[in-house]
Amino acid sequence: MNIVLDWLERGKTEAEVCRVFGVSRRTVERLVKVYELSGVDGLHCKSCKPLSSSNKLRDKTVSKIIDLKQAHPAWGARRVAAQLREDFHAVVHWNTVHRIIKRRGLLVRVKAKHQPSRRFQRKHCDSLWQMDCFEFRIRGTGKVYVFDVIDDYSRYLVVAKAFLNKKAGKARLTLRAAFKRGRKPRALYVDNGTHFNAVKFKRFCKTNRVKLTFGTPYHPQGRGKIEAFHKILHHKLIKQKQFISLTHFRRELSKFLTYYTKRRLHGGVGWRKPANIYFNEKYFNKQKPT
Repeated sequence: MNIVLDWLERGKTEAEVCRVFGVSRRTVERLVKVYELSGVDGLHCKSCKPLSSSNKLRDKTVSKIIDLKQAHPAWGARRVAAQLREDFHAVVHWNTVHRIIKRRGLLVRVKAKHQPSRRFQRKHCDSLWQMDCFEFRIRGTGKVYVFDVIDDYSRYLVVAKAFLNKKAGKARLTLRAAFKRGRKPRALYVDNGTHFNAVKFKRFCKTNRVKLTFGTPYHPQGRGKIEAFHKILHHKLIKQKQFISLTHFRRELSKFLTYYTKRRLHGGVGWRKPANIYFNEKYFNKQKPT
């Protein structure tokens, strides 16, 4: 009944009603028609309801939503809905998923992150790569440094290499490994670390006709996409496993990169897989660099 009242008496548009209640336009129009013919009593009449409603989720679908949420407590309704579509070809609006999660007491409130500046994004793959170095410690081994490269547009992780030091030679080795995959960016965005400021690293970029761009000191927002990857790497891999050596970590990192680029749905690119974008010619820049 609230659906009808919101539209007819409270001045809300049909689109607003659909969004708030998570129903289709056809459902709204059907309920209004029943209301006009039979009044409020008609809305409560079982005979006026369809025998099988397309808007009523099957128990099996609800169970899958609950299973996904329980397996991944940190996932929001949008990610659950996207994964449901990807794994089971079940299309459920994220608002509906949110209500189911809330009803089952599985809702996790997350404080919204402060966005100090507007995030930028290039229009094509390989227009810009971001490169950074992430460090953590393995007991008995010491500090491990991960040099990684991500495509700005698709969020595809081009390469990631782990070392026991972060000298400029390691940064150059990582970038060379990325180039060996057959593609190069027009520009590379890095921070002001000594490994990126080294003469040989700059010369290597220039030789390969890659424009080197340095971010503003103490402002990591410009590298937001690769910083986001580092958080995922930390929570989904490093915190989940006990590594016994650098070799062990490298092996697990390789598996994780396959998951991140080819299987994981990324909210920043419309809940798609980065690899599906990065290797799709539709997203290539056909213009030759000047």
